[in-house]
Amino acid sequence: MVISTLRIVPAPKYRAEVIRTLAAQLGQVRVQPGCLRCDLYRDVADPGAITLVEEWGSQAELDLRLRSEDYRAVLAAIELAQEPPVIHFDTVSRRAGLEIVASARGAGAHGAGEGWGERMGGEPGRKGTGLRAGGPRVRSPGEASVPAGPLDAEGRDPTPPRGGVLP
Repeated sequence: MVISTLRIVPAPKYRAEVIRTLAAQLGQVRVQPGCLRCDLYRDVADPGAITLVEEWGSQAELDLRLRSEDYRAVLAAIELAQEPPVIHFDTVSRRAGLEIVASARGAGAHGAGEGWGERMGGEPGRKGTGLRAGGPRVRSPGEASVPAGPLDAEGRDPTPPRGGVLP
């Protein structure tokens, strides 16, 4: 598997155009053979930054994407950035999930009546991972940012606020 990560900070006057251009790619890319994932994110710490993440089953499938006419739109979006883009291509040889967290936390095998959060070291009977003991952690300045989540075609976060609905 190969993961392509592109982070760009478009000039403010081009931000909406860049988001529309990249968001328009999502549906087309997701149905291409070999595409495992294609998402567009905004940065919590730097709302002007957007990140396009694509996962491909093989290098050959990614190469087809990079040579495609559709990828010209991505290259055009990069040209509208106000600073040099950050682009990475990472080859992944192994992927694992929550079992790694359970192993690191010393959690045992799934027991009868145990919730998945309890297996991760959380409180008995409580749903969740138990990974946030002591509450949420606040990042210090300069610490790596975390994607907020996928954006819609207008660059808005489609996740409803807690207790509310998107307008």
